[in-house]
Amino acid sequence: MSDTQSEPGTVRLNFDLAEGLHRQVRIRAVQEGRTVKEVCTELLERWLAQPTVSDLVELRNYAAEAARISQRVAEIAEQLAP
Repeated sequence: MSDTQSEPGTVRLNFDLAEGLHRQVRIRAVQEGRTVKEVCTELLERWLAQPTVSDLVELRNYAAEAARISQRVAEIAEQLAP
């Protein structure tokens, strides 16, 4: 496969990167025995695995609802207590 073709099931991604940053990434990748592609893939996968702002807002809404439910359960339990 030539350098101009992507591996099957992949896409080629081209973007501009500051020379200094690219040099640092290449050096670190070599130090770790990895390719720049492997490093970039890992970083993108980690970034995508992080919660988004909308995920956090949704979790906050669930937390507020859980607090309301907990309060209501406590009120009902108090009424049922002998």
